[in-house]
Amino acid sequence: MLAAVAGRLRALAEDARQHRAGNGTGNAVSRLIMNLLDCATAMDNLELPLRHALGFSRRLELELFDARTALASVRPRSRAQ
Repeated sequence: MLAAVAGRLRALAEDARQHRAGNGTGNAVSRLIMNLLDCATAMDNLELPLRHALGFSRRLELELFDARTALASVRPRSRAQ
C-alpha cells in the first residue's frame, strides 16, 4: 500500500512538472514537486522496516501460540466435580 501511495505522489509530481513546463510557473511548483518526491522517497524508506516489523510480529505470535499449546499440554487437568 505504501508503494501505491508513493507512486501516486510521484505521478502528482510529474503532473505538476508538466504543468510548470506548459505554464511557465516557477518556484511554487518546483517546491511542490520537490516536496512530493521527498514524501514518496520517505514512504519507500518506511516500507521495508514495516515489512520486517510485521514479519517479526507474526513470528512472535506463532511462538506464543506454540508456548501456550505446550503449556496447556503439561498442566494437570482439573477433575470435573
